[in-house]
Amino acid sequence: MASIPYFLFLKAIIPHLVIFAIYARLQEEGFLSLGCGRAPEWTYPDAWGIQWVSDSGYVSGGTTYNLPNDDAYLPRRTMRLFQGNQSKYCYNLSNNAVRLGAAFLLRVYIRPGQTPPYTPKSANGTMVFKLIVDANEWSTVSVAVNETYDNEAYVRSQGDFISVCLARSTPDGDAPFINTLELRPLPASFSSVQRMSSTNTILTEVQHYNMAPLEVSLISYPPDIADRYWRNIALDDNGPFYKINLSDIRNLTRPEDIDIAPSTLFQDSWKGSPYLSFYWTQLVPSFTFSMQFYFAEIDPQVNSTGARVFNIFINGLQETSFVGPVDVFAAVGANTPYMVSGGADSDQSGTLSVNLTPSVQSLFPSFLAGIEKFTPTRLEPLTSSHIVAAVEALKSALNLTSYTGDPCLPEGYGYEWMNCSSRDSVTAILLSNSRTGGIIPDEIRSLDTLLEIHLDGSDLQGPIPDLSALERLEILDLRNNRLTGPIPATLAALPNLQALYLQNNNLSGQIPPELLRRKQAYSLVFEYSGNQYLSAEVNQSSPFADSSSGSGSISQRTRTIIIVAALVCFVIIIVVLGIVLYVVCKYRAEKAGTKGESGNNLHATQHPPISTFQAVVQGPHKK
Repeated sequence: MASIPYFLFLKAIIPHLVIFAIYARLQEEGFLSLGCGRAPEWTYPDAWGIQWVSDSGYVSGGTTYNLPNDDAYLPRRTMRLFQGNQSKYCYNLSNNAVRLGAAFLLRVYIRPGQTPPYTPKSANGTMVFKLIVDANEWSTVSVAVNETYDNEAYVRSQGDFISVCLARSTPDGDAPFINTLELRPLPASFSSVQRMSSTNTILTEVQHYNMAPLEVSLISYPPDIADRYWRNIALDDNGPFYKINLSDIRNLTRPEDIDIAPSTLFQDSWKGSPYLSFYWTQLVPSFTFSMQFYFAEIDPQVNSTGARVFNIFINGLQETSFVGPVDVFAAVGANTPYMVSGGADSDQSGTLSVNLTPSVQSLFPSFLAGIEKFTPTRLEPLTSSHIVAAVEALKSALNLTSYTGDPCLPEGYGYEWMNCSSRDSVTAILLSNSRTGGIIPDEIRSLDTLLEIHLDGSDLQGPIPDLSALERLEILDLRNNRLTGPIPATLAALPNLQALYLQNNNLSGQIPPELLRRKQAYSLVFEYSGNQYLSAEVNQSSPFADSSSGSGSISQRTRTIIIVAALVCFVIIIVVLGIVLYVVCKYRAEKAGTKGESGNNLHATQHPPISTFQAVVQGPHKK
């Protein structure tokens, strides 16, 4: 007699042991749970076996706050607030499960508590800011005092880490904050994961619903090995439900049930009378959402094919993308999980209504155990790897490592000291008067689409690197630093360079002659004063040498004055000579006319007139 209870005990406990074993493997391969704003050494194993750690090793910057008089779950009783001026603040999530193409569930929890750390900008007391994952905008957070905001997304890794970022919604908007951040690996067998891969999307605004009485609490880990949060919809506790013991649900790892829904989801099913209806409002209008419906035929009276058959209607139309009509018993038999999935379009007002209607021949009403709704979003590719590598080198060399996440994307949320025209193009570095210190790394030449580099007043040291690859460069401003070494001759070969500012550094050696020639030809604005060890290739005794430079170089202003003065003098000489020539010629012409017409003129002289020239030659007459 004792063997029967023992056998029943094993039958009941083995499925749970299997689930725990699977979970332990998932924990080892990728569960990451961050308490935001916790001290670096903080850890917390919760009652469900999830190990929480501090977020300090995954993010730079921010201020930590405790939530006073808050009775929330312990890891959520602190926050990290980002009040700085960076365009975004990012968590780089990485562990041994994060690799190219792997799928994950991301979950954020945001709660300002009873006393938020700042006064919201909006008049209604709501704090609004952005969530970003990699190069995608994820969601807009809107949360008021003592309210809670949480959100899940399914994402695919594009490398060896995933960036989750928070940002102000406008430059002067509310400062973002966060309480907890979770990463959970998703099995590749999930239909939702396969759909992401085949359509090149991520799934945001993920929602999981348990069609159970209100008395049923949230389902998550350990029943759900992926730690999805299944919330019960606010159904009437006295409404019609099917119920069944957990031990009567069969193994959930069957190939037909590829999304491994938790067994407890199928203990209760909402029963129609005879149909079931529910709806969402304020969705994106005319948008196609992904939906998954979960069933298990747990009514013992349904024991044959055709006994319960129903169709799924979306906004009053039969949804042909779903398998239908639905006959769960015909598909998998009794007490066995079953899932159908497909697309569902919201109408022009942003409403999405669902109706499960039994067929005319059905003997039993429609029913439903659970439902999931996803918002597909195109997966935006990250900034090109060669640009990221160059920017990482620049960050390291210029002490800018607090900037994390994608340097260019999403559009409008790249690093504020860079201009990007696309994921493949950085057009400007804007760090004037930043006082970062450091050196200019050689890797900057990999940013071959640069048009402008402004590193003036950045307290930089070391040499100017070879920038010959930057053929599009138009402006290079390196003045007011502590740069040393020669001016690279390759700068003169940059075909589009229009302005080169090198004043007030410690540069030395000869100025490349071609730079001086381009300056003299007015094809380049070139300033280099304040470099006492710099010299130009001109004769130091030349009257054109610029004695004010302290380096034997000729200033552009002095050279211009000399050239203009010489031109003016030349013009004056030509004009004077022209006037003299004109007067002489006119005088001769007048004299010649006088000789031919002497009879007509009276002269009070005793001798014939003699020309001035003749008088000079002949001198006075001898007596």
